[in-house]
Amino acid sequence: MPDAQDPAPHSASARGVRVSENGPYLVTGGVPLIQLVIVTDARGQSVEWWQQRSYDTEETYELCRCGQSANKPFCDRSHERAGFDGTETASRLPYLEQADEQDGPELILTDAQPLCAFARFCDADGQVWNLVEEKGTADVVERETGDCPSGRLVAWNLATRRPVEPDSRRPSASSRTRRRASAEGSGCGAASR
Repeated sequence: MPDAQDPAPHSASARGVRVSENGPYLVTGGVPLIQLVIVTDARGQSVEWWQQRSYDTEETYELCRCGQSANKPFCDRSHERAGFDGTETASRLPYLEQADEQDGPELILTDAQPLCAFARFCDADGQVWNLVEEKGTADVVERETGDCPSGRLVAWNLATRRPVEPDSRRPSASSRTRRRASAEGSGCGAASR
């Protein structure tokens, strides 16, 4: 049952994103818009998201979906001139029907490979598919899956079989990078895999 405080789903103030036919994403409800970039370490491994920019937006705005806008990320109606065909081709199967499951000693990893966005957070401290098989790596597996932008990878609690939510209190990229560099310099630890 919806919360009584929530606006009606079709009101102007309801937060949401709708895909228009052969046109832009229609964003409503004053959803904030930011641009994130991937921060890499000295080895070129993806380690963190960094907010590069925040956009001023209205209560309702349109985001380019055709790739032709001269005002990206906003729509400038270029899709009309380009004859953009926005037919959706992604699978509509539920996530778990697309995903393979890998049971480790501490966590379960599910992987829906077709969803991959190639951000490479899954490789930062060793490939997540190898790490899930090892004891003592649950925190790294949780971080690497939690940073996955596409939702391809999900870590699950072995006992409850519930997804592990990313921890917003985890250390920043710079402190992880310093720890990793320190471990690599001493030739010890999982960072030197």
